[in-house]
Amino acid sequence: MAKDLSVQRTSSYLDEEEKGPVIPGENKKLDSSADVADILARIKKCEGLNTLRLSGNSFGVGACEAIGEALSNLPTVKRLLWSDMFVSRLTDEIPRSLTSLGNGVVISGAQLVELDLSDNAFGLAGVKGIVTLLTSSAAFTIKVLRFNNNGLGIGGGKALAKALEDCYNEAQQAGARFALEVFVAGRNRLENDGATALAAVFKMVGTLVQVSMPQNGITADGIAALAQAFGNNPNLQTIDLNDNTFTQDGACAMAEVLPNLQQLRVINFGDCLVRPGGAVAIAEAIQDGHKLLEELNLSFCELNADAGTAIINALNNKLDLKKLDLNGNCFGEEGVEMIKEMMESKGHLEVLGTLSDDEGEEEEGNNTREEGEESEGSQGGTEDSKCKDEEGEESDGGRSEGHEELGSDTTITIEEYIARPSGENLVALGSRRAQTIAKTLGSNPSPDDIASLYCKVTSCYTGEEYGSMKKALEDTIDSILKQPFDSNSSALLNAILVQVGLIKSENKAFKGVKEVDGPLMALEYVVKRPYFPREAEGILIAFIDKPSPVLDKRVNVRDKLLRALMSVC
Repeated sequence: MAKDLSVQRTSSYLDEEEKGPVIPGENKKLDSSADVADILARIKKCEGLNTLRLSGNSFGVGACEAIGEALSNLPTVKRLLWSDMFVSRLTDEIPRSLTSLGNGVVISGAQLVELDLSDNAFGLAGVKGIVTLLTSSAAFTIKVLRFNNNGLGIGGGKALAKALEDCYNEAQQAGARFALEVFVAGRNRLENDGATALAAVFKMVGTLVQVSMPQNGITADGIAALAQAFGNNPNLQTIDLNDNTFTQDGACAMAEVLPNLQQLRVINFGDCLVRPGGAVAIAEAIQDGHKLLEELNLSFCELNADAGTAIINALNNKLDLKKLDLNGNCFGEEGVEMIKEMMESKGHLEVLGTLSDDEGEEEEGNNTREEGEESEGSQGGTEDSKCKDEEGEESDGGRSEGHEELGSDTTITIEEYIARPSGENLVALGSRRAQTIAKTLGSNPSPDDIASLYCKVTSCYTGEEYGSMKKALEDTIDSILKQPFDSNSSALLNAILVQVGLIKSENKAFKGVKEVDGPLMALEYVVKRPYFPREAEGILIAFIDKPSPVLDKRVNVRDKLLRALMSVC
Protein backbone atom coordinates (compact mmCIF):
# COMPACT_ATOMS: atom_id res chain seq x y z
CA MET A 1 0.00 0.00 0.00
CA ALA A 2 1.30 3.45 -0.91
CA LYS A 3 2.30 5.64 1.99
CA ASP A 4 -0.23 8.39 2.81
CA LEU A 5 1.62 11.66 2.23
CA SER A 6 -1.28 14.02 2.94
CA VAL A 7 -2.71 15.49 6.10
CA GLN A 8 -6.32 16.40 6.78
CA ARG A 9 -7.49 18.94 9.34
CA THR A 10 -10.33 21.36 9.73
CA SER A 11 -10.16 25.13 9.35
CA SER A 12 -12.78 27.71 10.21
CA TYR A 13 -11.89 29.50 6.96
CA LEU A 14 -12.38 26.47 4.73
CA ASP A 15 -15.78 25.11 3.76
CA GLU A 16 -14.18 21.71 3.33
CA GLU A 17 -11.71 19.48 5.13
CA GLU A 18 -8.15 20.76 5.00
CA LYS A 19 -5.93 18.60 2.87
CA GLY A 20 -2.26 19.00 1.98
CA PRO A 21 1.01 17.07 1.70
CA VAL A 22 3.12 16.43 4.79
CA ILE A 23 6.41 18.30 4.25
CA PRO A 24 8.59 17.93 7.36
CA GLY A 25 10.32 21.06 8.63
CA GLU A 26 13.89 19.83 8.97
CA ASN A 27 15.90 23.05 8.52
CA LYS A 28 17.14 21.78 5.16
CA LYS A 29 18.60 24.13 2.58
CA LEU A 30 16.81 23.40 -0.67
CA ASP A 31 18.33 25.25 -3.62
CA SER A 32 17.31 23.51 -6.84
CA SER A 33 14.42 21.64 -8.41
CA ALA A 34 16.32 18.41 -7.69
CA ASP A 35 16.40 19.30 -3.99
CA VAL A 36 12.58 19.52 -3.89
CA ALA A 37 11.85 16.47 -6.05
CA ASP A 38 10.30 14.65 -3.09
CA ILE A 39 8.14 17.68 -2.22
CA LEU A 40 6.96 17.95 -5.83
CA ALA A 41 6.03 14.26 -5.78
CA ARG A 42 4.03 14.71 -2.60
CA ILE A 43 2.21 17.71 -4.06
CA LYS A 44 1.35 15.77 -7.23
CA LYS A 45 0.16 12.76 -5.25
CA CYS A 46 -2.18 14.72 -2.95
CA GLU A 47 -5.60 14.77 -4.60
CA GLY A 48 -7.80 17.76 -3.87
CA LEU A 49 -4.93 19.68 -2.28
CA ASN A 50 -6.20 22.88 -0.69
CA THR A 51 -3.35 23.65 1.73
CA LEU A 52 0.39 23.94 1.06
CA ARG A 53 2.65 24.28 4.09
CA LEU A 54 6.34 24.97 3.36
CA SER A 55 7.50 26.09 6.80
CA GLY A 56 10.68 24.91 8.47
CA ASN A 57 13.05 24.57 5.52
CA SER A 58 15.05 27.15 3.54
CA PHE A 59 14.03 27.45 -0.13
CA GLY A 60 16.19 29.00 -2.84
CA VAL A 61 15.19 30.53 -6.16
CA GLY A 62 15.50 27.33 -8.18
CA ALA A 63 13.46 25.36 -5.67
CA CYS A 64 10.71 28.01 -5.64
CA GLU A 65 10.57 28.11 -9.43
CA ALA A 66 9.89 24.37 -9.46
CA ILE A 67 7.23 24.60 -6.74
CA GLY A 68 5.67 27.59 -8.51
CA GLU A 69 5.35 25.53 -11.68
CA ALA A 70 3.62 22.79 -9.68
CA LEU A 71 1.28 25.39 -8.15
CA SER A 72 0.23 26.56 -11.62
CA ASN A 73 -1.64 23.26 -11.95
CA LEU A 74 -3.38 23.48 -8.55
CA PRO A 75 -6.56 25.56 -8.85
CA THR A 76 -7.85 23.94 -5.65
CA VAL A 77 -5.24 25.47 -3.32
CA LYS A 78 -6.72 27.90 -0.78
CA ARG A 79 -4.25 28.13 2.12
CA LEU A 80 -0.59 29.02 1.62
CA LEU A 81 1.29 28.56 4.89
CA TRP A 82 4.75 29.82 4.00
CA SER A 83 6.19 31.03 7.30
CA ASP A 84 9.87 30.52 8.17
CA MET A 85 10.96 29.31 4.72
CA PHE A 86 13.81 31.68 3.81
CA VAL A 87 16.32 31.36 6.66
CA SER A 88 19.81 32.54 5.61
CA ARG A 89 18.61 33.54 2.13
CA LEU A 90 19.97 36.73 0.60
CA THR A 91 17.78 39.80 0.30
CA ASP A 92 17.78 39.66 -3.51
CA GLU A 93 16.87 35.95 -3.57
CA ILE A 94 13.65 36.17 -1.59
CA PRO A 95 11.67 38.52 -3.90
CA ARG A 96 12.49 36.31 -6.91
CA SER A 97 11.43 33.22 -4.99
CA LEU A 98 8.16 34.82 -3.89
CA THR A 99 7.44 36.04 -7.42
CA SER A 100 7.85 32.52 -8.80
CA LEU A 101 5.56 31.04 -6.15
CA GLY A 102 2.98 33.80 -6.54
CA ASN A 103 2.92 33.59 -10.33
CA GLY A 104 2.16 29.89 -10.10
CA VAL A 105 -0.86 30.58 -7.91
CA VAL A 106 -2.11 33.33 -10.23
CA ILE A 107 -1.79 31.13 -13.32
CA SER A 108 -3.72 28.31 -11.64
CA GLY A 109 -6.81 30.47 -11.10
CA ALA A 110 -6.89 29.54 -7.42
CA GLN A 111 -9.07 31.43 -4.94
CA LEU A 112 -7.11 31.85 -1.70
CA VAL A 113 -8.50 32.18 1.81
CA GLU A 114 -5.23 32.40 3.79
CA LEU A 115 -1.67 33.57 3.21
CA ASP A 116 0.93 33.26 5.98
CA LEU A 117 4.42 34.66 5.34
CA SER A 118 5.40 35.18 8.99
CA ASP A 119 8.97 34.83 10.30
CA ASN A 120 10.59 35.56 6.94
CA ALA A 121 12.98 38.50 7.22
CA PHE A 122 12.34 39.97 3.80
CA GLY A 123 11.38 43.61 4.51
CA LEU A 124 10.24 45.91 1.72
CA ALA A 125 11.94 43.76 -0.94
CA GLY A 126 9.84 40.75 0.02
CA VAL A 127 6.61 42.74 -0.20
CA LYS A 128 7.56 43.73 -3.74
CA GLY A 129 7.96 40.05 -4.55
CA ILE A 130 4.42 39.22 -3.46
CA VAL A 131 2.59 42.26 -4.91
CA THR A 132 1.55 40.47 -8.12
CA LEU A 133 -0.18 37.77 -6.10
CA LEU A 134 -1.79 40.22 -3.67
CA THR A 135 -3.28 42.31 -6.46
CA SER A 136 -4.53 39.38 -8.54
CA SER A 137 -7.96 37.74 -8.56
CA ALA A 138 -6.45 34.92 -6.49
CA ALA A 139 -6.32 37.35 -3.54
CA PHE A 140 -9.86 38.74 -3.85
CA THR A 141 -11.13 35.94 -1.58
CA ILE A 142 -8.41 36.11 1.09
CA LYS A 143 -9.77 36.13 4.65
CA VAL A 144 -6.53 35.74 6.62
CA LEU A 145 -3.22 37.56 6.12
CA ARG A 146 -0.24 36.93 8.40
CA PHE A 147 2.89 39.05 8.02
CA ASN A 148 4.32 38.61 11.50
CA ASN A 149 8.01 39.35 12.16
CA ASN A 150 8.96 40.18 8.57
CA GLY A 151 11.03 43.31 9.25
CA LEU A 152 8.69 45.31 7.00
CA GLY A 153 9.62 48.70 8.37
CA ILE A 154 7.73 51.82 7.31
CA GLY A 155 8.45 51.24 3.61
CA GLY A 156 7.27 47.64 3.69
CA GLY A 157 4.15 48.62 5.63
CA LYS A 158 3.27 51.27 3.08
CA ALA A 159 3.92 48.92 0.15
CA LEU A 160 1.75 46.23 1.73
CA ALA A 161 -1.03 48.76 2.34
CA LYS A 162 -0.85 49.89 -1.31
CA ALA A 163 -1.09 46.29 -2.54
CA LEU A 164 -4.13 45.64 -0.35
CA GLU A 165 -5.77 48.88 -1.47
CA ASP A 166 -5.23 47.87 -5.10
CA CYS A 167 -6.65 44.42 -4.36
CA TYR A 168 -9.76 45.99 -2.85
CA ASN A 169 -10.26 48.27 -5.86
CA GLU A 170 -9.57 45.53 -8.41
CA ALA A 171 -12.06 43.26 -6.68
CA GLN A 172 -14.72 45.96 -6.79
CA GLN A 173 -14.18 46.51 -10.50
CA ALA A 174 -14.56 42.77 -11.05
CA GLY A 175 -17.84 42.73 -9.14
CA ALA A 176 -16.27 40.95 -6.15
CA ARG A 177 -15.47 42.05 -2.61
CA PHE A 178 -12.18 41.89 -0.76
CA ALA A 179 -13.50 40.97 2.69
CA LEU A 180 -10.38 40.51 4.83
CA GLU A 181 -11.12 39.24 8.36
CA VAL A 182 -7.78 38.52 10.06
CA PHE A 183 -4.68 40.71 9.80
CA VAL A 184 -1.51 39.90 11.76
CA ALA A 185 1.64 42.01 11.47
CA GLY A 186 3.54 42.09 14.77
CA ARG A 187 7.22 42.93 15.29
CA ASN A 188 7.64 44.86 12.05
CA ARG A 189 8.73 48.40 13.06
CA LEU A 190 5.79 49.84 11.14
CA GLU A 191 5.82 52.98 13.29
CA ASN A 192 3.20 55.68 12.73
CA ASP A 193 3.51 56.03 8.97
CA GLY A 194 3.26 52.31 8.26
CA ALA A 195 0.38 51.88 10.71
CA THR A 196 -1.49 54.88 9.27
CA ALA A 197 -1.19 53.52 5.73
CA LEU A 198 -2.61 50.18 6.83
CA ALA A 199 -5.33 51.91 8.85
CA ALA A 200 -6.62 53.52 5.65
CA VAL A 201 -7.04 50.04 4.16
CA PHE A 202 -8.75 48.72 7.29
CA LYS A 203 -11.24 51.58 7.17
CA MET A 204 -11.94 50.82 3.53
CA VAL A 205 -12.41 47.08 4.07
CA GLY A 206 -14.77 47.20 7.07
CA THR A 207 -14.91 43.40 7.56
CA LEU A 208 -12.09 42.79 10.05
CA VAL A 209 -12.60 40.36 12.91
CA GLN A 210 -9.03 40.26 14.28
CA VAL A 211 -6.17 42.76 14.14
CA SER A 212 -2.86 41.90 15.78
CA MET A 213 -0.04 44.46 15.47
CA PRO A 214 2.13 44.22 18.62
CA GLN A 215 5.67 45.62 18.92
CA ASN A 216 5.64 48.06 16.03
CA GLY A 217 6.80 51.34 17.58
CA ILE A 218 3.41 52.94 17.01
CA THR A 219 2.73 56.07 19.07
CA ALA A 220 -0.37 58.19 19.73
CA ASP A 221 -0.91 59.50 16.20
CA GLY A 222 -0.69 56.03 14.68
CA ILE A 223 -2.93 54.60 17.39
CA ALA A 224 -5.51 57.31 16.68
CA ALA A 225 -5.47 56.41 12.97
CA LEU A 226 -5.97 52.74 13.77
CA ALA A 227 -8.76 53.57 16.22
CA GLN A 228 -10.63 55.52 13.56
CA ALA A 229 -10.28 52.57 11.17
CA PHE A 230 -11.44 50.09 13.82
CA GLY A 231 -14.60 52.14 14.25
CA ASN A 232 -15.53 51.17 10.70
CA ASN A 233 -15.13 47.45 11.46
CA PRO A 234 -18.03 46.69 13.83
CA ASN A 235 -17.40 42.91 13.82
CA LEU A 236 -13.97 43.16 15.41
CA GLN A 237 -13.50 40.49 18.07
CA THR A 238 -9.77 40.79 18.81
CA ILE A 239 -7.52 43.85 18.99
CA ASP A 240 -3.90 43.18 19.98
CA LEU A 241 -1.65 46.26 20.02
CA ASN A 242 0.64 45.07 22.81
CA ASP A 243 3.95 46.88 23.32
CA ASN A 244 3.20 50.04 21.36
CA THR A 245 3.00 53.51 22.94
CA PHE A 246 -0.54 54.85 23.32
CA THR A 247 -0.01 57.50 26.00
CA GLN A 248 -3.23 59.07 27.25
CA ASP A 249 -3.95 60.71 23.87
CA GLY A 250 -3.88 57.42 21.97
CA ALA A 251 -5.87 55.63 24.69
CA CYS A 252 -8.57 58.30 24.61
CA ALA A 253 -8.77 58.08 20.82
CA MET A 254 -9.23 54.33 21.13
CA ALA A 255 -11.81 54.76 23.89
CA GLU A 256 -13.92 56.95 21.61
CA VAL A 257 -14.52 54.09 19.14
CA LEU A 258 -14.84 51.19 21.61
CA PRO A 259 -18.61 51.70 22.09
CA ASN A 260 -19.01 50.88 18.36
CA LEU A 261 -17.20 47.55 18.80
CA GLN A 262 -19.61 45.47 20.85
CA GLN A 263 -18.37 42.13 19.45
CA LEU A 264 -14.97 42.47 21.12
CA ARG A 265 -13.75 39.41 22.99
CA VAL A 266 -10.04 40.22 23.39
CA ILE A 267 -8.52 43.64 24.09
CA ASN A 268 -4.74 43.59 24.50
CA PHE A 269 -3.25 47.00 25.24
CA GLY A 270 -0.54 45.62 27.57
CA ASP A 271 2.79 47.45 27.80
CA CYS A 272 1.27 50.39 25.90
CA LEU A 273 1.78 53.23 28.40
CA VAL A 274 -1.97 53.85 28.54
CA ARG A 275 -1.57 55.79 31.81
CA PRO A 276 -4.34 56.42 34.38
CA GLY A 277 -6.31 58.94 32.32
CA GLY A 278 -6.34 56.65 29.31
CA ALA A 279 -7.36 53.64 31.40
CA VAL A 280 -10.26 55.54 32.96
CA ALA A 281 -11.43 56.56 29.47
CA ILE A 282 -11.28 52.92 28.34
CA ALA A 283 -13.15 51.81 31.46
CA GLU A 284 -15.93 54.29 30.78
CA ALA A 285 -16.11 53.19 27.15
CA ILE A 286 -16.66 49.50 27.95
CA GLN A 287 -18.65 49.86 31.17
CA ASP A 288 -22.19 49.59 29.82
CA GLY A 289 -21.67 47.14 26.96
CA HIS A 290 -19.07 44.65 25.69
CA LYS A 291 -20.79 41.74 27.39
CA LEU A 292 -18.87 39.25 25.21
CA LEU A 293 -15.48 40.39 26.50
CA GLU A 294 -13.26 37.45 27.51
CA GLU A 295 -9.77 38.96 27.91
CA LEU A 296 -8.53 42.40 28.89
CA ASN A 297 -4.81 43.20 29.13
CA LEU A 298 -3.66 46.54 30.54
CA SER A 299 -0.44 45.28 32.11
CA PHE A 300 2.68 47.48 32.39
CA CYS A 301 0.73 50.63 31.53
CA GLU A 302 1.70 52.80 34.55
CA LEU A 303 -1.82 52.68 35.99
CA ASN A 304 -2.43 53.85 39.56
CA ALA A 305 -4.87 52.23 41.97
CA ASP A 306 -7.72 54.56 41.00
CA ALA A 307 -7.37 53.58 37.35
CA GLY A 308 -7.23 49.90 38.35
CA THR A 309 -10.45 50.12 40.34
CA ALA A 310 -12.14 51.97 37.46
CA ILE A 311 -11.27 49.08 35.15
CA ILE A 312 -12.59 46.50 37.60
CA ASN A 313 -15.85 48.40 38.13
CA ALA A 314 -16.32 48.43 34.35
CA LEU A 315 -16.28 44.62 34.26
CA ASN A 316 -19.39 44.00 36.37
CA ASN A 317 -21.49 42.80 33.42
CA LYS A 318 -18.75 40.83 31.67
CA LEU A 319 -19.95 37.34 32.54
CA ASP A 320 -17.71 35.66 29.94
CA LEU A 321 -14.51 37.24 31.27
CA LYS A 322 -11.74 34.65 31.51
CA LYS A 323 -8.58 36.73 31.88
CA LEU A 324 -7.72 40.14 33.34
CA ASP A 325 -4.05 41.17 33.26
CA LEU A 326 -3.13 44.24 35.33
CA ASN A 327 0.38 43.17 36.26
CA GLY A 328 3.33 45.55 36.29
CA ASN A 329 1.39 48.73 37.08
CA CYS A 330 1.76 51.24 39.92
CA PHE A 331 -0.87 50.13 42.42
CA GLY A 332 1.33 49.82 45.49
CA GLU A 333 0.87 47.20 48.19
CA GLU A 334 -2.45 48.58 49.40
CA GLY A 335 -3.70 49.02 45.85
CA VAL A 336 -2.82 45.44 44.95
CA GLU A 337 -4.74 44.13 47.96
CA MET A 338 -7.71 46.36 47.19
CA ILE A 339 -7.87 45.14 43.59
CA LYS A 340 -7.69 41.52 44.70
CA GLU A 341 -10.46 42.12 47.24
CA MET A 342 -12.64 43.80 44.62
CA MET A 343 -12.24 40.91 42.21
CA GLU A 344 -12.94 38.41 44.99
CA SER A 345 -16.09 40.26 46.05
CA LYS A 346 -17.35 40.06 42.47
CA GLY A 347 -16.59 36.34 42.31
CA HIS A 348 -13.93 36.81 39.62
CA LEU A 349 -10.66 36.44 41.52
CA GLU A 350 -9.71 33.42 39.40
CA VAL A 351 -9.59 35.50 36.21
CA LEU A 352 -7.16 38.06 37.69
CA GLY A 353 -3.58 37.34 36.67
CA THR A 354 -0.57 37.77 38.91
CA LEU A 355 0.28 41.21 40.26
CA SER A 356 3.79 40.17 41.34
CA ASP A 357 5.54 42.71 39.11
CA ASP A 358 3.71 45.75 40.47
CA GLU A 359 6.04 48.76 40.30
CA GLY A 360 4.87 50.29 43.56
CA GLU A 361 2.65 53.26 44.29
CA GLU A 362 3.44 56.43 42.37
CA GLU A 363 5.35 59.05 44.30
CA GLU A 364 3.65 62.24 45.39
CA GLY A 365 4.42 65.21 43.18
CA ASN A 366 5.41 63.04 40.22
CA ASN A 367 2.09 63.06 38.40
CA THR A 368 2.52 65.94 36.00
CA ARG A 369 2.82 65.38 32.29
CA GLU A 370 6.35 65.85 30.99
CA GLU A 371 6.65 68.77 28.60
CA GLY A 372 6.19 67.62 25.00
CA GLU A 373 5.47 64.04 26.02
CA GLU A 374 2.06 63.94 24.43
CA SER A 375 0.71 65.79 21.44
CA GLU A 376 -0.28 69.39 21.92
CA GLY A 377 -3.92 70.25 22.21
CA SER A 378 -4.89 67.10 24.13
CA GLN A 379 -8.38 67.65 25.41
CA GLY A 380 -10.31 66.25 28.33
CA GLY A 381 -9.47 63.82 31.11
CA THR A 382 -7.06 64.17 33.99
CA GLU A 383 -3.36 64.47 33.46
CA ASP A 384 -1.38 61.30 33.72
CA SER A 385 0.03 60.00 36.95
CA LYS A 386 3.50 58.54 36.48
CA CYS A 387 5.70 56.00 38.19
CA LYS A 388 8.79 56.99 36.26
CA ASP A 389 10.44 60.14 35.06
CA GLU A 390 11.14 61.00 31.44
CA GLU A 391 14.28 58.90 31.24
CA GLY A 392 12.49 55.82 32.53
CA GLU A 393 14.09 55.90 36.00
CA GLU A 394 12.00 56.21 39.08
CA SER A 395 12.20 59.40 41.13
CA ASP A 396 14.65 59.13 43.99
CA GLY A 397 12.11 60.66 46.37
CA GLY A 398 14.70 62.95 47.93
CA ARG A 399 17.15 60.23 48.90
CA SER A 400 20.67 61.46 49.48
CA GLU A 401 23.18 60.90 46.69
CA GLY A 402 25.18 57.72 47.00
CA HIS A 403 22.65 55.91 49.16
CA GLU A 404 20.97 53.12 47.22
CA GLU A 405 17.62 52.11 48.62
CA LEU A 406 16.43 48.95 46.89
CA GLY A 407 12.81 48.91 48.02
CA SER A 408 10.62 46.76 50.21
CA ASP A 409 10.37 43.91 47.68
CA THR A 410 14.13 43.28 47.61
CA THR A 411 15.39 40.03 49.15
CA ILE A 412 19.10 40.17 48.20
CA THR A 413 21.75 42.90 47.99
CA ILE A 414 23.33 44.18 44.80
CA GLU A 415 26.66 42.71 45.94
CA GLU A 416 25.06 39.28 46.25
CA TYR A 417 23.60 39.57 42.76
CA ILE A 418 26.91 40.64 41.17
CA ALA A 419 28.63 37.69 42.84
CA ARG A 420 25.93 35.22 41.69
CA PRO A 421 24.07 36.62 38.66
CA SER A 422 21.02 34.56 37.72
CA GLY A 423 17.46 35.15 36.62
CA GLU A 424 16.12 34.28 40.05
CA ASN A 425 18.53 36.63 41.81
CA LEU A 426 17.70 39.41 39.36
CA VAL A 427 14.01 39.13 40.22
CA ALA A 428 14.95 39.04 43.90
CA LEU A 429 16.56 42.49 43.55
CA GLY A 430 13.07 43.96 43.46
CA SER A 431 11.23 46.44 41.27
CA ARG A 432 14.15 48.90 41.10
CA ARG A 433 16.57 46.23 39.90
CA ALA A 434 17.32 47.76 36.49
CA GLN A 435 18.23 51.16 37.90
CA THR A 436 20.17 49.60 40.77
CA ILE A 437 22.34 47.51 38.47
CA ALA A 438 22.91 50.34 35.99
CA LYS A 439 24.09 52.61 38.81
CA THR A 440 26.94 50.21 39.62
CA LEU A 441 28.62 51.57 36.48
CA GLY A 442 29.13 54.96 38.07
CA SER A 443 28.82 58.36 36.39
CA ASN A 444 31.19 57.94 33.41
CA PRO A 445 31.68 54.26 32.56
CA SER A 446 33.86 53.10 29.69
CA PRO A 447 32.44 50.97 26.85
CA ASP A 448 34.43 48.03 28.26
CA ASP A 449 32.75 48.44 31.67
CA ILE A 450 29.31 48.56 30.10
CA ALA A 451 29.99 45.54 27.89
CA SER A 452 31.30 43.58 30.88
CA LEU A 453 28.17 44.34 32.91
CA TYR A 454 25.93 43.45 29.95
CA CYS A 455 27.67 40.07 29.65
CA LYS A 456 27.36 39.43 33.38
CA VAL A 457 23.62 40.19 33.44
CA THR A 458 22.92 38.13 30.31
CA SER A 459 25.11 35.19 31.29
CA CYS A 460 21.93 33.37 32.34
CA TYR A 461 19.88 34.46 29.30
CA THR A 462 18.28 31.65 27.26
CA GLY A 463 15.63 33.46 25.23
CA GLU A 464 13.00 31.19 26.75
CA GLU A 465 12.32 33.19 29.91
CA TYR A 466 8.77 34.24 30.65
CA GLY A 467 6.78 36.29 33.13
CA SER A 468 8.59 38.31 35.76
CA MET A 469 12.02 36.87 34.92
CA LYS A 470 11.70 37.82 31.24
CA LYS A 471 10.55 41.33 32.17
CA ALA A 472 13.39 41.72 34.69
CA LEU A 473 16.09 40.68 32.21
CA GLU A 474 14.79 42.81 29.36
CA ASP A 475 14.31 45.90 31.53
CA THR A 476 17.83 45.53 32.91
CA ILE A 477 19.37 45.07 29.45
CA ASP A 478 17.59 48.23 28.29
CA SER A 479 18.73 50.18 31.33
CA ILE A 480 22.37 49.20 30.75
CA LEU A 481 22.50 49.76 26.98
CA LYS A 482 20.02 52.46 25.96
CA GLN A 483 21.96 55.60 26.85
CA PRO A 484 25.42 54.26 25.87
CA PHE A 485 24.13 53.17 22.44
CA ASP A 486 22.66 56.63 21.94
CA SER A 487 25.98 58.33 22.73
CA ASN A 488 28.77 56.01 21.46
CA SER A 489 27.33 53.06 19.61
CA SER A 490 30.39 51.89 17.66
CA ALA A 491 32.66 51.74 20.72
CA LEU A 492 30.06 49.85 22.76
CA LEU A 493 29.29 47.32 20.01
CA ASN A 494 33.02 46.76 19.54
CA ALA A 495 33.46 46.19 23.29
CA ILE A 496 30.62 43.64 23.39
CA LEU A 497 32.05 41.75 20.40
CA VAL A 498 35.46 41.68 22.11
CA GLN A 499 33.90 40.31 25.31
CA VAL A 500 32.20 37.40 23.45
CA GLY A 501 35.27 36.61 21.33
CA LEU A 502 34.10 37.80 17.90
CA ILE A 503 36.81 40.48 17.83
CA LYS A 504 40.35 39.96 19.11
CA SER A 505 41.35 42.31 21.91
CA GLU A 506 44.40 44.52 21.43
CA ASN A 507 45.29 43.71 25.03
CA LYS A 508 47.07 40.36 24.92
CA ALA A 509 46.31 39.76 28.61
CA PHE A 510 42.57 40.25 28.07
CA LYS A 511 40.30 37.30 28.76
CA GLY A 512 36.72 37.53 27.57
CA VAL A 513 33.71 36.01 29.28
CA LYS A 514 33.64 32.24 29.56
CA GLU A 515 29.88 31.87 29.05
CA VAL A 516 29.12 33.55 25.71
CA ASP A 517 25.82 31.84 24.87
CA GLY A 518 23.69 34.16 27.02
CA PRO A 519 25.20 37.45 25.77
CA LEU A 520 24.96 36.26 22.16
CA MET A 521 21.35 35.14 22.49
CA ALA A 522 20.42 38.38 24.25
CA LEU A 523 21.69 40.31 21.21
CA GLU A 524 18.68 38.89 19.35
CA TYR A 525 16.54 40.97 21.72
CA VAL A 526 18.87 44.00 21.67
CA VAL A 527 18.97 44.44 17.88
CA LYS A 528 15.17 44.77 17.80
CA ARG A 529 15.11 47.58 20.34
CA PRO A 530 14.60 51.15 19.08
CA TYR A 531 17.87 52.31 20.63
CA PHE A 532 20.00 49.85 18.65
CA PRO A 533 21.55 52.05 15.91
CA ARG A 534 20.63 51.09 12.36
CA GLU A 535 24.14 51.89 11.14
CA ALA A 536 25.41 49.11 13.43
CA GLU A 537 23.18 46.43 11.89
CA GLY A 538 25.37 45.87 8.84
CA ILE A 539 28.53 45.80 10.96
CA LEU A 540 27.09 43.16 13.27
CA ILE A 541 25.86 41.05 10.32
CA ALA A 542 29.36 41.07 8.84
CA PHE A 543 30.94 39.77 12.07
CA ILE A 544 28.27 37.14 12.65
CA ASP A 545 28.17 35.86 9.07
CA LYS A 546 31.91 35.26 8.70
CA PRO A 547 33.64 32.08 9.95
CA SER A 548 34.25 32.21 13.69
CA PRO A 549 35.34 29.57 16.22
CA VAL A 550 32.74 30.97 18.63
CA LEU A 551 29.75 30.92 16.27
CA ASP A 552 30.74 27.88 14.23
CA LYS A 553 29.99 25.86 17.35
CA ARG A 554 26.66 27.66 17.83
CA VAL A 555 24.90 27.40 14.47
CA ASN A 556 21.40 27.87 15.92
CA VAL A 557 22.46 31.01 17.79
CA ARG A 558 24.04 32.41 14.63
CA ASP A 559 20.93 31.68 12.51
CA LYS A 560 18.53 33.23 15.04
CA LEU A 561 20.65 36.35 15.39
CA LEU A 562 21.01 36.74 11.62
CA ARG A 563 17.26 36.31 11.24
CA ALA A 564 16.64 38.98 13.86
CA LEU A 565 19.06 41.37 12.14
CA MET A 566 17.54 40.76 8.70
CA SER A 567 14.10 41.46 10.10
CA VAL A 568 15.10 44.98 11.15
CA CYS A 569 17.41 45.92 8.28
